Amino acid sequence: MDILSQIRQEIESSQEVMNPWFLRYQDYLAQYVNQDKDDSVIHVNTIYSIMQAAMAVEQSDSLNVVMMPRRVGDIGIADATTELAKFDFELMGMKQKNFQRNWDKWFF
Repeated sequence: MDILSQIRQEIESSQEVMNPWFLRYQDYLAQYVNQDKDDSVIHVNTIYSIMQAAMAVEQSDSLNVVMMPRRVGDIGIADATTELAKFDFELMGMKQKNFQRNWDKWFF
């Protein structure tokens, strides 16, 4: 009987901790698990999730410019050109422009 009372006590304490969380997120969950949805159409949440996932995949990889020297004497020039390319990328705001291009591509 001692083990059963301990199990009951652990179940009750876990419910005290988790029930407020379940009640708080019950409304959020209802938006995605809606039994009244029509299965013959694609829903806005599904479309939006797919486009967000596609954008996340595209944004996760970025091209980095690295200039390689042809000879030993070109190492300094190659390093300086690499730094110049990074500076130009930031100065032109290419990160934001690429994000906007991807946004337009996926959402329109």
